[in-house]
Amino acid sequence: IDAASRNSTVKLLADTKENVTISTSYVTFDLNGHTLNGSTGQRKPALTINNARVTVQDSSEAQTGTLMREDTAANSGISSHYVIDVQGKNGFLLFNSGTVKNDSGAGGTKGASLVRIGDDRVKAWPTMTIAGGTFTQNNFIAIKVDCGTLHVKGGTINSKNSYAIQNWKNATIKDNAVINGNVSSWTYSGGSNSELDITGGTVNGDVEA
Repeated sequence: IDAASRNSTVKLLADTKENVTISTSYVTFDLNGHTLNGSTGQRKPALTINNARVTVQDSSEAQTGTLMREDTAANSGISSHYVIDVQGKNGFLLFNSGTVKNDSGAGGTKGASLVRIGDDRVKAWPTMTIAGGTFTQNNFIAIKVDCGTLHVKGGTINSKNSYAIQNWKNATIKDNAVINGNVSSWTYSGGSNSELDITGGTVNGDVEA
């Protein structure tokens, strides 16, 4: 990853347990049927996009490429953490295919979101577009738009006991997206407004403000 140049593709050749940051724009990260495991016990995402434009895909025929952490209910709220974190004014992640999962949380409390977009303590609005893949976080928030923009036009997002999408800024659901879980937009008292647009896709859950 560190040696990758612009417009290059980095292909995972084996399962690995580490925490990866991509800071070079126009890099494609191909899971290639393997697993990037961000481990547990340290508050680091499996994959951080740091102020760069990145594409994630899984080119394997069986579509077994996975991004994950090993968090459980036992370490929720203590050392559980995001699997994907998209940060920086120029941060952009296009997620085309692959599986993203984590088991932190206990019935919707104390866990870590599966994916975080932006940071409300930082004046920078990164963007994530989900065109395919499967995101599953059943006991806490799957996708948290902290201070940025989310476009979901494909793929599946699952959360049984919490929010499939918790939006604090901008979120759009359209085309072939499938959302299994609640979708909510939140605004701080005295804070900037959040916007949620649903123009297509399927939401199997409540839509809340």
